Amino acid sequence: MLEVFLISRGVDPGLVINISPEDTVWHGIPGKRKISAGELLTIDIACAVRGWWADAARTFAIGSVDARRKNLMTAAWEATRAIVSKMSDGSTGTEAFRAVEDICLKRKVSLIPEAAGHGIGRRIHEPPSLTYDGRTYEPLVSGRLYTAEPVITAGGGQILISSDGSAVTSDGEPSAHYEVTVLLLRHGVHILGAPGWMEQPPC
Repeated sequence: MLEVFLISRGVDPGLVINISPEDTVWHGIPGKRKISAGELLTIDIACAVRGWWADAARTFAIGSVDARRKNLMTAAWEATRAIVSKMSDGSTGTEAFRAVEDICLKRKVSLIPEAAGHGIGRRIHEPPSLTYDGRTYEPLVSGRLYTAEPVITAGGGQILISSDGSAVTSDGEPSAHYEVTVLLLRHGVHILGAPGWMEQPPC
């Protein structure tokens, strides 16, 4: 249904939709698991219009969730927001790392180090890989498109990656994931599709 709706709105065929329960870090594969009230659910959609790609993810609370999950959602949103605010022409990730580290310490949550943003444009994944764990990357360049997408967990941050490409937290703890596609400009960044997103906390 969602794929049909998006294509009816002008999206190119071949879009990617992943639905991940809270302990699935990314690339949730359809299965028999039922989502219950009190859990988190992340929806990640990548699609193109006339050959230009964008990528976005949001974590949602199913019904009423506990304070620990609300804290996790807020931490993931704050980390994404901080990364976007630190993206500038020539930046190499050091600034984003410090900001994410401070948020994780304050919120008592963990960054999943394998998670990374990326360049995007005519392909869904383009270089560089934008890590948030202290590794630096090729300097960002104004006029290009990038994603910001830290993945945060309430647990220790270790994951298990399966042969199908999906990943889960090794300790079964919940994770939260927000992703935006941004156009880097000389005077700042523009969030595509949702320019006011940074001003809307998830809970």
